[in-house]
Amino acid sequence: MIDFVVDEDGDSVGTIVVEGVKAGAKLTGWVMEANRKPAASSSETPKPCVTANAEHAGADVIG
Repeated sequence: MIDFVVDEDGDSVGTIVVEGVKAGAKLTGWVMEANRKPAASSSETPKPCVTANAEHAGADVIG
């Protein structure tokens, strides 16, 4: 199971894709560009960040 996703090696921000992650949890990630699955531990309990959609968040939407 994948717990977090980052775009490429060296990214300092990723997206947690499961619920219930607590501080100290062992996580499996996915680096999309390199298609590899690194292991990590959470240093703190993540705080949710909810955005309704890209347009609402002020992002440019193409299409």
